[in-house]
Amino acid sequence: MKNNLGPLPVRGEAISSLTPSRAAVLELLQHRTDTMTIAEVGALLEVHPNTAREHLDALVERGLLDRTLESPSGRGRPAWRYGAAHNNPEPDSRVRDYVSLTDALAAHIERTSADPAGDAISAGQAWGESIASEHVLDKGSPVDVVIQTLDDLGFAPALDDSSIRLHRCPFLDTAKRSPTVVCNVHLGLVRGMLSGLGADTPGPTMLPFAEPGACLLRLGA
Repeated sequence: MKNNLGPLPVRGEAISSLTPSRAAVLELLQHRTDTMTIAEVGALLEVHPNTAREHLDALVERGLLDRTLESPSGRGRPAWRYGAAHNNPEPDSRVRDYVSLTDALAAHIERTSADPAGDAISAGQAWGESIASEHVLDKGSPVDVVIQTLDDLGFAPALDDSSIRLHRCPFLDTAKRSPTVVCNVHLGLVRGMLSGLGADTPGPTMLPFAEPGACLLRLGA
């Protein structure tokens, strides 16, 4: 999948307020063990070095990146190198304690299941039906309840006609490694909620990493 497709990770308040472009720069550096120059960041994200410099320096000002000067070597001015600040953990408190568990469960399902996608959907449906049972007396349409639940879980959903764009993912790293499991659990979650709430919406489908900044959840044909 292309690096610029799909949702952003769930972050703390200071991080979640970033523009998509600056969040993409931060995401790139948080997944590297080494530092990068302006030119390297610009090349990987396919933006002009001046644009990369603007984003990088803005993230430094917010305390999200560290900046160090390369050791001089030969002629020319040493380049600045940028890396993620160590005092800003990637996931926020809603998911920080569950990332390792999610990784382990996804890997186990992929390794042992004859039908990882189907088993993931079934697990998600059971989860969704359980959540729906707590909302059967709520006012509002089933889709409204689904949107609110997804928002509470950190997906930053946006309803557009018959589709829901998921702009964030609380398990983004695991989803990138195991999309068959994680993305289908999320699909099953929505199917289970809609079924449990008595919705007449046709079965939703999921398009993971469908566009820059979002996964796409289609609610019906």
